[in-house]
Amino acid sequence: MKEVLFFVFLLIVTKIQYIYIQHNKEFQQNCFSKQPIMTHREKINQAITQFVKGGDTSDFQLLDKVFHHDFRVTNNGFMGTPGVTIIDKQKYLSNIKEGIFGGLPRTMIIESIDESDTIAMVKLRLESSENHFISYNSLILDTDDEWKLINNLAVVEPKK
Repeated sequence: MKEVLFFVFLLIVTKIQYIYIQHNKEFQQNCFSKQPIMTHREKINQAITQFVKGGDTSDFQLLDKVFHHDFRVTNNGFMGTPGVTIIDKQKYLSNIKEGIFGGLPRTMIIESIDESDTIAMVKLRLESSENHFISYNSLILDTDDEWKLINNLAVVEPKK
């Protein structure tokens, strides 16, 4: 009987030790991973920076990654045309590929980030060699746990 109890005790101790080792490995991997854990605000900043960089360098693949599948640009008085213009994601990416949009480096100032759980609004001021931009950008925390731009509301004015 003592031998059976000792054997059961040994099994329990071994199982506890195994669980401890597994938990400790996961803990060490999370604590010492090479990728730092980013805050929501840092991830929002990263998404906005990628959006601007993608436009500046005409990198439609980067833009495709940072845009939600329902992304839209909304503009009032777009390129001198009266009224509201709405451009969907596919048309925007097509305009980037064709060189209609993008390709000019811009300076970017993030004026504000307003975040609330799974949504955010970012106000940008941009300037290229040709234009001044004021841009209000709506982002959502998507199902893949990445911040994606869903709407860009912009005013673009040529430099004088």
